[in-house]
Amino acid sequence: MYKTAGVTLPGGSCYSVGAGGHICGGGYGLLSRMHGLTTDHLAGVDVVLVPDGRNPVLAHASPQLNPELFRLCRGAGGGTVGIITAYYFDRLPAPPRDAVLLFLTVPWAQFLGAGGRERFAAWLGRYGEHSRRIQDDPRSDGLFTLLHVTHRSADMALTVQFCAREDDLPPGRNVATEADRVLRHLLDAVFLAPGAEGAVEYELASTSFGVGHAIVSEPATVSSRAYDRDLKVPGAVVMNWLDAVQYLDGSGANQRGKYKSAYLKDVPAAYAEGLYDALTSPPEELLGDELPEEGLPEGFDTTSLIVQMDSYGGTINRWANDADAVWQRDSQVKVQYQVYWHDPEQDPLYLAWLRKVYAAGFGGSAGPGLPWDPEGAHYQGCYINYPDVDMLEAASGGAGGAGGEASDGGAGAPADPATPASWLELYFGPALPARLVAAKAAYDPHDVFRHAMSIPTREPGR
Repeated sequence: MYKTAGVTLPGGSCYSVGAGGHICGGGYGLLSRMHGLTTDHLAGVDVVLVPDGRNPVLAHASPQLNPELFRLCRGAGGGTVGIITAYYFDRLPAPPRDAVLLFLTVPWAQFLGAGGRERFAAWLGRYGEHSRRIQDDPRSDGLFTLLHVTHRSADMALTVQFCAREDDLPPGRNVATEADRVLRHLLDAVFLAPGAEGAVEYELASTSFGVGHAIVSEPATVSSRAYDRDLKVPGAVVMNWLDAVQYLDGSGANQRGKYKSAYLKDVPAAYAEGLYDALTSPPEELLGDELPEEGLPEGFDTTSLIVQMDSYGGTINRWANDADAVWQRDSQVKVQYQVYWHDPEQDPLYLAWLRKVYAAGFGGSAGPGLPWDPEGAHYQGCYINYPDVDMLEAASGGAGGAGGEASDGGAGAPADPATPASWLELYFGPALPARLVAAKAAYDPHDVFRHAMSIPTREPGR
């Protein structure tokens, strides 16, 4: 698309993710604050259905034709109603010409002394508040940040990308002058504080490593464009946008992994403090009864767990759209919990460790352990493109079984109002599940297309 039509999709950050599932799950990426989600540009789909349970039928869905089927294909996840054979898009955005990148290291040591927990929480709070503050500034939409919050055994990192709508820039401005303004505001807002004791230190990370993709033959650290001189932020570099995309997305060895997700409207202190407690604790302590008698195996990698806090908001939240399955249009941070390992025999340990870290931010044993609050003040649930079967049981204490089958969830609706009615509500909000289930029942009544987290043919608990 980039080379043949001069356009791009505003989604993706991992080179190995296929477009098919990425788009129908509400895919997003480093250009989404500027241009919205991939589904926001979707005009129609061709999808193979099996309505009688035996004979395939090709159908077209759009806002005008089969609109509820179209909704299922715009954010409800893949493999839930049929096989999508074609995507149709409205006019797609032109890619940026250039990108500004900045890489920072944030040492953990500064948070480990007296008052470190509160300082850490204030810092993450400022990170979320900065996103909220620039929500109504379209000239900041090209800013995307990825904050890697790690276990204390490895320092944290912040990756920053800025792209500009260059045709909309005021006279005399370019991507470098805009980046200088936007990046300085980011650094001041996140790392400075009213008191000197609250300021957070960071270090410039090296940008001298090679590009991790075979398409780029040489390290693309700094472009030769004349406006490099306009970029005053120390450590920031300008490069061709396509080079920047590939620079940020190097490949690595195959490994095992687990992911969890959360949408945050802000970063409340209780969340940040719970996260701090989990990430500064030895895994043995956090695992508790789930730790085997022999303890952790040799080589257990505490640096392999990352809580990645990505930018959200911007155009995503301003996009007027009531025809999709993405209800998270008021969040500012999208969190991806991830952990990696190699030995299949260590699956239970790494999975349990990630579950403990995840729950700690949302109240742990004292709360629901989910990104959910009944008034919707802080959280907007989870992202279906990071499917997490743990949520089938965590939401409503077990309501909503796997494989398209709905369990009765015990007594039905949960007694705790702080818990979503089912896993569907956690992913699609309070209003959409009934419509998604009705559409599934209409277009795939025999549940031909099903997996652990596909839309069921009837609502959980009913």
